[in-house]
Parts: sequence; structure tokens; C-alpha cells
Amino acid sequence: MSSPPRLYLIDGSSNIYRAYFALKTLSNSRGFPTNAIFGFTSMLVKILRDFHPEYLGIIFDAKGPTFRHHLYENYKSTRPGMPDDLTLQLPYIKKIVQGFRINALELEGYEADDVIGTIAKKASSEGIPTIIISGDKDLLQLVDERISIFDPRTNKILGVKEVEERFGVSPDKLIEVLGLAGDSTDNIPGVPGIGEKTAAKLIQKYRSIAEIYRHLEELSDLNLKNKLKQNQDQAFLSKQLVTIDTSLPLSFNLQVFRVAEPDLAILEPIFKELEFSRFLKEFIPPKTPTSQNYYLISTPEEFQNFLLTLSRTKAFSFIISKDSPDLLKANITGFALSLPGGEAFYILLNDCSGLNLASVLAALKPIFEDPEIKKYGYNIKPDYLLLSRHEIMLRGEEDVLLGAYLLNPSKKNYDLKELAFEYLDYQMLDYKEFSKTKPKNLLGKNSPNQKFEEYLTEEAVVILRLAETIFPQLKEKRLDRLFFEIEMPLVKVLARMEEAGVKIDAEILSNLSKELEKELKELEKKIYYLAGVTFNINSPQQLREVLFTKLNLPPAFRTKTGFSTSLEVLNKLAKIHEVPALVLEYRSLAKLKSTYIDVIPQLIHPHTGRVHTTFSQTTTATGRLSSSNPNLQNIPIRGKWGEKIRQAFVAEKGYFLVSADYSQIELRIMAHLSGD
Repeated sequence: MSSPPRLYLIDGSSNIYRAYFALKTLSNSRGFPTNAIFGFTSMLVKILRDFHPEYLGIIFDAKGPTFRHHLYENYKSTRPGMPDDLTLQLPYIKKIVQGFRINALELEGYEADDVIGTIAKKASSEGIPTIIISGDKDLLQLVDERISIFDPRTNKILGVKEVEERFGVSPDKLIEVLGLAGDSTDNIPGVPGIGEKTAAKLIQKYRSIAEIYRHLEELSDLNLKNKLKQNQDQAFLSKQLVTIDTSLPLSFNLQVFRVAEPDLAILEPIFKELEFSRFLKEFIPPKTPTSQNYYLISTPEEFQNFLLTLSRTKAFSFIISKDSPDLLKANITGFALSLPGGEAFYILLNDCSGLNLASVLAALKPIFEDPEIKKYGYNIKPDYLLLSRHEIMLRGEEDVLLGAYLLNPSKKNYDLKELAFEYLDYQMLDYKEFSKTKPKNLLGKNSPNQKFEEYLTEEAVVILRLAETIFPQLKEKRLDRLFFEIEMPLVKVLARMEEAGVKIDAEILSNLSKELEKELKELEKKIYYLAGVTFNINSPQQLREVLFTKLNLPPAFRTKTGFSTSLEVLNKLAKIHEVPALVLEYRSLAKLKSTYIDVIPQLIHPHTGRVHTTFSQTTTATGRLSSSNPNLQNIPIRGKWGEKIRQAFVAEKGYFLVSADYSQIELRIMAHLSGD
């Protein structure tokens, strides 16, 4: 005999609030709050994925007062109103529920708990097991042999046994316990001075509030007896307030809760607006690029035919394949190009090819240098450097990465895969996944690295399609002048700066490292002497033991592993004891040594004797440049050691280093624009 179907009921309002407070600072790039929407949707998707429910409903609290407010005017009066940024999110949550085609209910004058209780009991009476998804303890009173609670916070299902273990009473007696103990969250008074433990002991003995009052004179605890006497009406009122009404005028038909396929026409625009790429990828079927013919070019004859095709186009996208990430020594091993009209090519320039690199570059030079032919790329700065090493001056180039950044500077991720999904609804595979797919027919050819060549060619196809989407949007939003007159010219300036690098005197840093090592040893001795014990200063656990146990300093706050030894805490403790002050100094000097003094010499390029950082135009939302590998913007400037580190940055013989900075440039620009 087959088991009966299960009904799942989600406590919508409770889960929305929990999501809101669990993910406090989430928003999309336009600043619209999304924390509650994302948290609630994540919970809903997890329920769908983990339980595969055949029948599912979501119940929300209705607006306005309920029958409990009529019973007790101060019911929930201490609760603050719904936060404004949560109110904004509710319509989106309900629209998402609609998009998942899940039956949603609310009933005026009643809370979600009452609607859930009524439906669950009606289902139970028909032999249908019900699982309620909520972390609200009030709903535990509904638990019986057919009704259980799933708490999404703990991922645990609570049945009769679990409720009895937690409260010491059966679920049907929980209203008696809560009636005595009250609930500060909902401003249910209960009997002041009686908590859940005392209430549970009383109910274990007397079974109900009514029986307690029948046997009140038997209580030996006079204080407890007085509390109960003085608050008898309040106890019965509180029991009434916590009791879920399971007799609402609702008809029950299991089939209205049947789960259907999601309505993607509703979900897709919402997920896009809110920038929920995770859910887009999970629920929205990926689109494929326009049908492309991929061609492998590996002989002089094929290359000549390709040049004829390329000479007839006014725009193409390209990717340069290289054999090393080090642009100062990398060799070009191929070009992937995509042309309007559905053709894509890979020019093979490795040992398997019959093509000569110098001949290919000489033939491509006039095309890459022609400003009238648009060349679309992704992160085009490395391509500019590679080509310039072969005396090709790239012109007519447009970078889709920079274009996407200008359209939305607040995005955290501008990966090509991410942009393809956002702008083209196309889900690119990463190389590991792509390598498992069936090879394309590159004119019937095979090569040892065929999958890699296909992958780069597909990237070129995606770049071309992104260009066709992104650049019209730049023009529409009047960002094209910023793109062409500032951002793109800056690419070449930054490329030259990266190529030039910065000369480093490694000997200065080597001497500094030795000097700093001595200083750290002296600090260690001082710390050990004052602490009265030798310990690992870099170990938070051992430092915690010294500060708060041995020295008996006042702890600030506790973390998962014990009392905090954060910078903030040590700064406060430094005012009352020398050890934390010395630990702060030790940490600061150790960081200088490990982050700059010992690391920078390792980054000196063997061919140039210089450090070559990477500048990025697309990392900060404010438009400021960022520097990485190494971050030259973070080189210390203040203090004795900051000055010494900067002395290691030197000029070539016969040259000087000149430092220049605008004075309050932002304020001056504002004053110019405002005329003040």
C-alpha cells in the first residue's frame, strides 16, 4: 500500500523576518535592499530541492489587527513596526512565490499560525501528514503523530519526542507552559516571575493551568503561590493568546497545493532586476550563442583565405593565446577571432602549425593598426602589451570589460562568464566542463589542444555578442564619451606604466629585513619579560591566555573560540597595560616585514630588475585605480619604517623620481562644476 502524500506548509511571515535579520546588508548594485528576498528565496529553493514536495503552500500574516488584539489591546505592542527596507521587499517576495506557482494564503483577522494550524489539522483528519516549515516555537503546539515542524535554521524535523525533550511536556500541553511563561516577543504577559522551566514543572505535575489553580493551596513555595494568585486572569488570558485557532472557516482541498512548474516569465525579470545570478543559473535555461562555424587555420593557404575574409569586415573580436602569464616574456601561440555573420577562427601558431609567427603578425599588423576597423576584446590591456612587443600599435580597440564596468560600476564580478549570463542569458562552461563536451568540427581537423582552441574561439564569439549588446547601451546612457575619451586612452597609459615598472634596490630591503628582525627579537624579549612567560605572540589562543588569565586584563567580547584579541580590543587594553601595547607594535612590524620588506624583492622581474604591478580600472566602484601584485598603493608612508621602505624605490642613474598629488581634487572639481 502506497504512503499518503505529504503536505508542506511554509510560515511565510516568520521566515521573511528571519531572512531579513540574518542577511542585514544585502542589496543590488542600485542600492535596492534584497536581503529578505534573497534569504527567503534561498529557503524556498532549499525546500523544493531537498524535499521535492508534491504539495506545498505558503501562508502570510494578513495586514491589520487580529482577534488577539481585541482580546488584549497590548498584544504585540512592544514590537517595532516593520522596517521600511523590509516593506519594500514584500511585493517581490510575493511575486517570486507566484512565479514558483505555489499557493499562497492569508486571512484577514487571523495570523499565519492560525491559518497553518487550521489547514494542518484538516489535512491530518484526512490522514495526510503535514510538515510545517518554521522556526516559531508557538507552532510546536500543533505537533502530533501526523504534524511535524521543520526548522530551517537547524535543518531538523521536530516531532512529538523532540518537543517533549525540549519543553518537558507533550505538544498539546505547550499552550499551558507558554500561558504561564508568557512571550516577551509578542508582549504576552504570562505570570511575571515564572519562566519556561518553572512553568514546565508545574504543568508536568498538574497537567493544566486550570488544575494548578484548583490545587493552588497545595503549593509549598509561598512566593510562587503569590505570583499565581495575583495574576490568575493574566495566566488564562495568556493561554488564550498563545493558543492557535485551528477552527477557521476554511475549506480544505489538497489539490490546490499541488506544486507546478515555475513560471519563468515571472521569475526571470525579477531575478535579473535583483541580480540573483545564482537563481537565474539554476532556474532559467541558458541560451546558446548564434550558430557559429569554427575554423582552424594552420597552413599558409588557409591563412591567406582567412585574410581575404578578414579584410572585408569592419569589426571583429579577438583573443590572443600565450604560453605564459608573464607578459614580458610570453610568446603568442594563437589568435581566436569572431566575425559578424557567424564565422569564428583560430589561428594556430604553436609547434603543430605550419604558420610562421613573424609572417602572420606582419600580415595582421595593418588590420590591427587600422582605427577604422573595430577590434573588440575583453581586458584588452595585456593584448596591447603583447602586440606592442611585436611593434604592432593596436588601434580601434574597444574593451567589453570596461564597457560593462561603466554600465554598472558597483558589480563585484565582471568575469566573462558572468557578463555572458547577465547580458546574453548564455551560460558559458568553465574550461574543465567544456573539455568534456563533444569536439566541434574545425574543418575536419584535429590538434593536440583542440578543446582549448575551441574554448578560446567560443570566448571570442561571446565577446563579439557582448560588444553588440554593451556598446549601444553605453551610447544610450551617454557614457560613450567617457568610454572613448578617458577610459580607453587610459588603457594604453596603464599598459606602458606596467611595462616600465618600478626600480627596486633589493639591497636596501635586505638590510631592512635584518634590521627589523633584530627589532622584533627585542620586542619579543620585552613582551616575555612583562608577561612573565614565553609564548607564541602570533597565536590568538596563547595571547588570550596571557592577557585574560595570567595578566587578568578585562576581556571585551567573546568570539566562537574565546575572548577577542582583535586590533580594537588590544588598543583599549594598551591604555591600561604595556603588554598589549607592545603586541600591537610587534604585529605592525611583523606585517611590514612579511607583506612588503620580504615579499617585494621576490617580485623583481629577472629580465628587467623592476617590479611590475597590475593596474585595474574596474575594481573600485568610485572609479579609482587599484594596484595588485604587488599593491603599490599600500606601501607605508608614515613612521620610521615607512620612510625606510620607500627609500628602496629608486630611479635609474641620471633620472629622478618625482612625486605629485592634487590638493583636494574632488572638492575642486565640485567647486568648478557648481560655480561656487
